[in-house]
Amino acid sequence: MQPLRNIAVIACDQGLLSSLVFSLEVAGYHVLASEGWPDGGLAGENLACTVVDASAYAHDPQLRQGLEALDLPLVYLSDDFLPLPELPHLRSLVKPFQGPDLLALVERQMRPQPIAAPVSRPAVD
Repeated sequence: MQPLRNIAVIACDQGLLSSLVFSLEVAGYHVLASEGWPDGGLAGENLACTVVDASAYAHDPQLRQGLEALDLPLVYLSDDFLPLPELPHLRSLVKPFQGPDLLALVERQMRPQPIAAPVSRPAVD
């Protein structure tokens, strides 16, 4: 089965958004791009990963609430001015960055995480 290659990209800066979409599509990803949280949300989009810019996250309360509800790997494009959100599956990439750095982090985020083996406990007599 082919791995899921659908990614949502959210950035309020149109130039950044266009650059992210171009880089990801050239690498073979299907990108759902938006300048803010989509009206219908992202739950039904069959996504493997979400890429979110810090500025969009800071200025869009619907985006913050929506990401908290999703259980998806998240690539957070951060800067030195805003604190990192406390979200599960978040990995940060500090701006400015190079395209290969973004692609490598997206690939890492999309890679299935190994399930920890159960810990066996000695039998108690």
